[in-house]
Amino acid sequence: AVVVDDVPTALEHAGPVVAAVRAGHLSPAEVRPLGPIVAGLAAGRDDPGDIVFYNSVGIGVQDTAAASVIVERAREAGVGRHVEL
Repeated sequence: AVVVDDVPTALEHAGPVVAAVRAGHLSPAEVRPLGPIVAGLAAGRDDPGDIVFYNSVGIGVQDTAAASVIVERAREAGVGRHVEL
């Protein structure tokens, strides 16, 4: 799944999303908004094996909020890797 903070903006300005749509690798209908996923109103993936690509075109606070939810859910699920930077 491709998840973005704002679908119309991503379809016009998010380089990787625009390129994938133009190349025919991605349909605009496959681009999902982040809000309903974070709120628990929509699924981020259709299958547990799916990979989710998040492309932010918003403001930094949205990135921080999204990262916080992702880290929390990964910890709850016992998945992920700790990487020293």
